[in-house]
Parts: sequence; structure tokens; C-alpha cells
Amino acid sequence: MLNIKKSLAVLAVGSAMLLPMTSSATTVTYNLGNVTDIAAPVGGDFSAFAVFGSVIDGGEIYNFSLSSTSDLSISISELFGASIGNTYFSLKQGATEIQQIALAPLTLLSSNTYTFDDLTSGNYSLTLVPSTIFTLRFGGNVAISAASVVPVPEPETNALMFLGLGIIGMIARRKFA
Repeated sequence: MLNIKKSLAVLAVGSAMLLPMTSSATTVTYNLGNVTDIAAPVGGDFSAFAVFGSVIDGGEIYNFSLSSTSDLSISISELFGASIGNTYFSLKQGATEIQQIALAPLTLLSSNTYTFDDLTSGNYSLTLVPSTIFTLRFGGNVAISAASVVPVPEPETNALMFLGLGIIGMIARRKFA
């Protein structure tokens, strides 16, 4: 019985020490600018620490824009990550969420690439949303790159165009013959 009382007392003191830290949670915002057709991927580092609803570190935001319809590539690598609950990156265009990229509950030296095809031009954000139950992640890096989509005509389109030009040529030859 005495051990339970001591454990509860330690938990209460520890929680009281964490409460002032919630107001000093750090959120880093990276403004990456236009990422369409740049030479090298851009991004930044991330880390997260959250315990029992108190986010102490985390919530990095990567703001970027696309100047034309593009294929987007997001590479996420981590040195170490552990979480209880759902920790993910949220990809948004304006206020509309496009996709949630879930991070593994336990990871060591991981690297994953996610691709999104034919995203329209506009302003986007990628936000780290840590689990509020427990999250500990460090040594993370995000790299974002985009390539503009160039429309390529279908072979049928070219065939119809050449057929039409041939018919016009035949009509012109008969007229002037």
C-alpha cells in the first residue's frame, strides 16, 4: 500500500512539473517557397515529444507552393521514433486535408518516400501531428520536391490529326486538279 501511495505522489509531482512546459511547446515553421522544378529537394528537421496530452516539442509545419500542376514527392526519414497513439503528417492544400501520412509506432533508422500525382497549383502545408498519449521522435528529416506535369498527347490524337490533314489534302488536290 505504501508503494502505491509513493508512486501516485511521484506521478502527481511529475505531472505538476510538466504542466508549465505545455505553454512553451515549440513549433517550428519552415517556409519553403515554390518547390516546382527545383534542382534539389527542400525541407527541414523534425522532432516531437508529447506526454499525456501535453505537447512539449513538435508540430513542425512545412509551408510550400506549387506554381503549376505537379507530381509531389515527400521523403521522411527518422533516426528513432516511438509513439502510443496516432502520430502522422497532415498534407493540406489551404484548409483542406488531402492525406494523412502515418508514422510507424516504433521505428529505428527508417526512410520512406510518398508520392502524390497531379496536384494542382496553390499553397500547401505539411504538418507533424504528434500523438497526445505518448510520442518521442528525434533525428527526423523531411525532404520535399515536385516536378511539373507536362501533358503528352495520346497516339490516337496524333493519328486523328494526320488523318484530318490527309483528307483536307485530298480535297484540295481534287479542287485544283
